[in-house]
Amino acid sequence: MSSRIVKPYGMSVAVVILIYPIASITQLKFFYLAALLTFIFAVIYHVALGIIPGKIFYRAKSIYLFFVLAFFSYLWALYPEETLFYAGKNVVYLWVFQAAFIALICGKRRWLDYLVVAIPITCAVILAGIYAKYNVVRPNSIEMYEAVGSFSNLAIALTEICLPFLLYLFRVNSRLVLVGVSIAACFFTMVISQSRGGYLMLGITIVLVVLLFGRNIQTRVYNFIRIAALYLAVLLITLPIVNLNNLVAPVVERFKHIHPVSIITEEPTRGMKDFGRVAMYYAGQDAIRNYGDVGIGYGGLKEYVNDLYGFPMVSHNLMITAWGELGFLGLTLFVFSAFVAFRGVLRRRRFLARNDVREFYFRTAALVALVVAVVHGMFRPQLDNPMFYVLLAIVYSFSVRDRLCSQKTWNAQQHEPQG
Repeated sequence: MSSRIVKPYGMSVAVVILIYPIASITQLKFFYLAALLTFIFAVIYHVALGIIPGKIFYRAKSIYLFFVLAFFSYLWALYPEETLFYAGKNVVYLWVFQAAFIALICGKRRWLDYLVVAIPITCAVILAGIYAKYNVVRPNSIEMYEAVGSFSNLAIALTEICLPFLLYLFRVNSRLVLVGVSIAACFFTMVISQSRGGYLMLGITIVLVVLLFGRNIQTRVYNFIRIAALYLAVLLITLPIVNLNNLVAPVVERFKHIHPVSIITEEPTRGMKDFGRVAMYYAGQDAIRNYGDVGIGYGGLKEYVNDLYGFPMVSHNLMITAWGELGFLGLTLFVFSAFVAFRGVLRRRRFLARNDVREFYFRTAALVALVVAVVHGMFRPQLDNPMFYVLLAIVYSFSVRDRLCSQKTWNAQQHEPQG
């Protein structure tokens, strides 16, 4: 397939995901409707042009198998209605992954550049509007929660994946002004979000960029200075607008109440800090111990926690989702998928550092984003983040693109004149 033919796939993904943050504080059905319409368009487009993707999807077989397992876990689920609901939602995410996968393998990445630039700006504007109305961004009342939900956490999940790719664009001097504005929007979102995960992911991103974003120490130091200067500029601009102490102090207080050991050794009790999250982890361990062979069914942890502790909460941990909800087979698919993803971004890094600087930085950005997304997935519902599936499509596309490039090189060598 030529890049012109697959261009609508990339644009479809960009449109659907750009609608997501807006729909999440209005009507989430707009996001699902947009996904449905783009899917129908893609089917018609496919049939009209007679396009058959062929064997390229074999490279992402573990992802598709995970989706299939999630759906069929309905057959043995403890809470079949919950499983059917969450497995049904996965159809949307499967479409996002597949469309991005096709676009990234067979086409150019310009749509992705636009997407990672637009998402942080959109999230920052929405958060600024929430702060202007409520003077906080995290819900402190039932009325506010019903109006904005947990958008501050969602904004972090979206922007943390965009930030490494923005730093890549900044490094290769692509659309510097617009990219600089979007990076500033990322920093603003992470500062104002009052999210412990957001602060932690920002720190991890900066550390990984310093360690990996450069072919030598001098380049890494230079990159760090540029990032630090931009971050300080955002802080100086933000200080007069918001009460930074009121934003940061509650986050610091919430960090003080993190007790990882108690999650493993102490059963949660009402009144303790982070009761819901601790109850979720404890129930997840219980599900693994008692149902680790086949799992309780995809999406079933919410009701499982509710039955044990009277507090419904979806899984905030990839391991609990894979093992506790989908059993040993789910765990196997998760581990294999993670292995394939990291292998895809790590292979050929040294070769690219010498021969293709732009691709080297792009894959380094993907590596940083993948580490950040997986780490954050251990304490948030990352499988409900559409941008996570775009990231998976990016890292899975590397092995296919490498194979196609190797095949083209081999074919060219065979046709070289001898002598």
